Parts: sequence; structure tokens; C-alpha cells
Amino acid sequence: MKYVIRDCWNCDGLSSLKYKQCQYCVKPNPELDMVIYKNKLFTKHEYVKTNKVEVVPFFVDTLLENVSGEVLSSYDIKDAHVKIVQPENGYQPVYQLIIPHLDKDYTELAQLREEFEMKEIKNDVLKIWIKQQGVLDYLLTDPKIQEININPPEY
Repeated sequence: MKYVIRDCWNCDGLSSLKYKQCQYCVKPNPELDMVIYKNKLFTKHEYVKTNKVEVVPFFVDTLLENVSGEVLSSYDIKDAHVKIVQPENGYQPVYQLIIPHLDKDYTELAQLREEFEMKEIKNDVLKIWIKQQGVLDYLLTDPKIQEININPPEY
């Protein structure tokens, strides 16, 4: 996958061509598969060929990718929803974890960032992702998971 990372750390634009200040540094390139924009509040993965966009809040270091295909089963754990999906172009079913509290707007992310920088973490979302195990907290709670491999070798 060909991609480029854009550093938007000191920019108030939202890494989008809609914002005047971003029109100078955000240039679409049809040769790329993805452009990654990183700023203080979020990381945005923009898939060039499909126009799909994923926004990951600053406190999350895991990419929870959406998967399309046939849903083989689904259930809830904690405040999240799990789907076992057979991808349209894949052989193995995929475990998809949907965590609703990660869908934050710009204002909410700015408030969380301010709390994070003050080092007075009182928000439950920040506690889960910074003081606890984040996504592992969900995976360890799921009774159907038998094994977790972190950075396993490629097969």
C-alpha cells in the first residue's frame, strides 16, 4: 500500500481541502492508496481510491477498521458491539470491534485534549484508553476470544 503521512500538528484546519489553509499542503495524489493526516486531536486515514475516511482520536493507538461482508455473528461486550464478518474478498472471518464512544466531534476531542494536557484525567473515555488497557480491555473481556497475538509473525 502506497501512502504518505502529512504532519498537521500545528494546523487548525481539519486536514481537509474544504479549509483554506489546507489547500496548500493537502494535495490529492492518484498514485497513492492512502494519505494519513496527523494533528493534535486525531489521525485521519483517507483512502484515495475509494474516498473512504477513518478518523482515529488522539488517545487511540489502534486502527479499528470497518469491514464489509457477510455478518456471521454479532454480540455485545461492555459498551461495544462485536461482529464476526466474512469479508467479500477474504478467506478468514474478521473480528470487528465497534466502540461507540470513539465517535467524537471536533469540540469533544478538543476538550479531551485539553484535559489530557493538564494531566488531570477524569473523563471515563481517557481513563480507559490512557490509564487502562484501551482496546485490550475489550478483548480481554470477551469470553469468546481464546488467544491474542500482538505483532505475530506473518504467515
